Amino acid sequence: MIIALAGAIGSGKSTLANALAAARAARCASFGNYVRHLVGERGLDVNDRTVLQDVGHERVEADARAFLDDTLEWAGHQPTDELVLDGVRHLKILAALQVRAAELNDPTVLVYLGTPVDVRHARVASRGKTLEQILEDERHPAEQDLYQGLRNAADLRLDGGRPVLELRDELLGFLSTR
Repeated sequence: MIIALAGAIGSGKSTLANALAAARAARCASFGNYVRHLVGERGLDVNDRTVLQDVGHERVEADARAFLDDTLEWAGHQPTDELVLDGVRHLKILAALQVRAAELNDPTVLVYLGTPVDVRHARVASRGKTLEQILEDERHPAEQDLYQGLRNAADLRLDGGRPVLELRDELLGFLSTR
């Protein structure tokens, strides 16, 4: 099974991905970590969100399936592994994931974390960002599929403002019915 997590900046995707992967003894792959790796290889600033967004968006637009496959390979994912995929941000990636899952006959679940904006902004501000920087990051083209397309495509929507263990347990219950 592939469990893909989508949500805006600061929604809690990575925290939930790690908690879920630990609970299910699953491999966790992160688009964000892979993009940081690519940015570092290019000698660019891995702490500059705009650079990260630009590089990730370029890869999606060039070939979403290749970007997905490269991310999974970099993370060491094997087709027989259960996978928690952190950071789906584009409908093109979701489509590539669905094609890959169909090829491998793997069920895929998309979970959307809809976290209140004040909670997301507080989380990101705690990482040293100003509200102006946060709002600018949220306007990047890499973020636009999150607010409608991926939210509407989700198999399950969770309130990312809730404690991570509650979210994990709700998601585990949902997965047990699939």
